[in-house]
Amino acid sequence: METSYAHLSSIRVRANDTVVGGEVLGLGGATGNARGSHLHYTMSYKGVAINPEYLDKNYICNLFDVFIR
Repeated sequence: METSYAHLSSIRVRANDTVVGGEVLGLGGATGNARGSHLHYTMSYKGVAINPEYLDKNYICNLFDVFIR
């Protein structure tokens, strides 16, 4: 499973860093052909994009050890 935030203007963590809830991971930006600052959260598995809306929220909570509302 891979996750990423697209369009960040600054990345504050590196691969395999341990993070805690509320920690700043990066700063929003407008990279690429964006017309304003925004963010995309992406998930993929073995290079195939996954729509997180189709995953069980309890599974995601356990996977990322966070509470999703």
